[in-house]
Amino acid sequence: MQPPEVKRFLHPTVGRLDLNCQTLLDPDQSHRLLVYTAVPGSDSHEKLQLLTVIGTDPHLLAGATPQPLSAEPWIDRS
Repeated sequence: MQPPEVKRFLHPTVGRLDLNCQTLLDPDQSHRLLVYTAVPGSDSHEKLQLLTVIGTDPHLLAGATPQPLSAEPWIDRS
């Protein structure tokens, strides 16, 4: 395991996220696992918690335009 380093991300909905990145190494298999965490109580932590609620729901994402759902989604009308 390597020491954590801070990575910055710009999320289109919640904005800037400052996340600690830890790299877990498995040298036998040449695998790496990147683990991103936010400092508890930080703005980034609150934003990550918000993202767990809104997920990828396009109606909750900023700038999303809701699309009408077909009453019969299994029918291809094209």
